[in-house]
Amino acid sequence: MFHLQLQVQTIHPKKGITSSRAWVSKSFVKNFLGILYRNMISETDWTTFDTGGNARDYSNYHEQYNIIPCIQQFGGSRVFGYYAVTTTVFGDDVGIQVGDGSAANTALTYTLHQIIPHGVASGELEYSGGFVGEVVVNGADSYFDIERILRNNSGGSIVIKEYAIVVANAEHWQGAAIYPHLIVRDVFTEEVDWVTVATTEYLKVSYRLSVTV
Repeated sequence: MFHLQLQVQTIHPKKGITSSRAWVSKSFVKNFLGILYRNMISETDWTTFDTGGNARDYSNYHEQYNIIPCIQQFGGSRVFGYYAVTTTVFGDDVGIQVGDGSAANTALTYTLHQIIPHGVASGELEYSGGFVGEVVVNGADSYFDIERILRNNSGGSIVIKEYAIVVANAEHWQGAAIYPHLIVRDVFTEEVDWVTVATTEYLKVSYRLSVTV
């Protein structure tokens, strides 16, 4: 059985953890299936959609997906995550992302409804580097974690309603064109599930992908 779990914590720099929530994620989207399909079937093209809504057609010879060595970005500036001949991807373009939109998912969802941008201005969060843990085998369970820590240095509280995992895709094997692709989006429409990050607090978002045999 394949599982995806989401845990969200707010952390005060002096008081420690101020809130902690966890859910079972049910929100893989079509891009995820396309990525899996293309890595299992050869000689077939598959169209995916990047986070800008642009159709990308990749053959098996040109695909290269990976989740993120997202560069550390505390301090408010944006840092390049990848350099490419025709495109540039910033560290906050890939990895775990958060937003404050509440539009429902569809199978064709390709981006967050209202992404919270990286920065220190009102309504912004600083996206730190992403972390992908090693695979852990524990009895019948095998899993690895994807994590990111964000900091609220905006001067006001920010409410989080949606979460995503975005991977980077190299259109050519040399990495000539790289585009971010959303593969998971969890959205919460009930206020009881919303997470408020107070100014100066940190937000830790963790996804755990696990398999039980």
